[in-house]
Amino acid sequence: MKLTKKSLNAYGKDTNPNDEVNNEYPTPPNSLKAPFVLMNVASRGGGKSFQTSKILAQSKKDKTYDVIYCISPNYLSNKAYFGEFIKDEHVFLPTKESISEVLLLIDQDRDEFEQHLEDVKEYNDFTRKMKSKSDIFSDEDIFKYNNLGWLDATPEKPIYKYGKVQPPRSLLILDDVLGQPCVSSNEFTSAFIRNRHLSPLQESHSNRTACGCSLLVNVQTYTTNTGGGGVNRALREQVTHLLLFKNKSAKMMEKIREELCSVIDIDKFNMAYEEATREKYGNLLITFAPKCPTKMFIKNLQECLVFEEDKELCNCKH
Repeated sequence: MKLTKKSLNAYGKDTNPNDEVNNEYPTPPNSLKAPFVLMNVASRGGGKSFQTSKILAQSKKDKTYDVIYCISPNYLSNKAYFGEFIKDEHVFLPTKESISEVLLLIDQDRDEFEQHLEDVKEYNDFTRKMKSKSDIFSDEDIFKYNNLGWLDATPEKPIYKYGKVQPPRSLLILDDVLGQPCVSSNEFTSAFIRNRHLSPLQESHSNRTACGCSLLVNVQTYTTNTGGGGVNRALREQVTHLLLFKNKSAKMMEKIREELCSVIDIDKFNMAYEEATREKYGNLLITFAPKCPTKMFIKNLQECLVFEEDKELCNCKH
């Protein structure tokens, strides 16, 4: 049997979508691609909060997020880990409405950003007309600028509250909320499924069509048999990063392998997991769409576990 090829002369490069718009936040090569959905799985006292604080500290160094929110029933006990990175007004108890409240704040930030763009445009038009010898103010301009007080005093150029002018970047931490009212809300599902597309923009900006929001979900179990206390499989399939600590439940590990086998090599996973969790509090971060194939498996957030055959596919210098 011989295989041949025949060109269709259709669906060529001229039909490719604009790949410059990807809704990603700018991040350094060795940091997590964002916005992400990261599920952090460890038993009580297993190290979830410690590793979460390291992720927050790195994101602060990288200036990845403008604002970080947290929904948790135990925030005060974790404040030593999270408090440096999260303002008190951005902390919520896990009520039925808490995720809606966070999404509303993200929308408000989006609205302020778009209003800032309008304010800058207005300011630039005004200064251009003031300097121009040919442009004159219309009656409408005079009425508008007089109301703004710009005809009596030179206005100051608008300054964006987050510094660099780009759509706001947010992170929401859902800490030990399984079984809490917020998990059964429609917004919980929406946040998982639409995380990169939350708060759409009227016009694309900085290669983004939406503000988006990263989700960092700390849970004590990967799945549950209680029917409403866990993250269901449809939502687990939205996860972009999975952070695993040593799990003594053979049944739970079998479930994890069953779900991972369709997206990663299970032999590689088994080897990486055993290496990463060999020591106490050791953990394995799996990135399902890594920036480089050599960065799919990371031990303790600091060491890439690289398989020989993946070295040839390396596309970075880091």
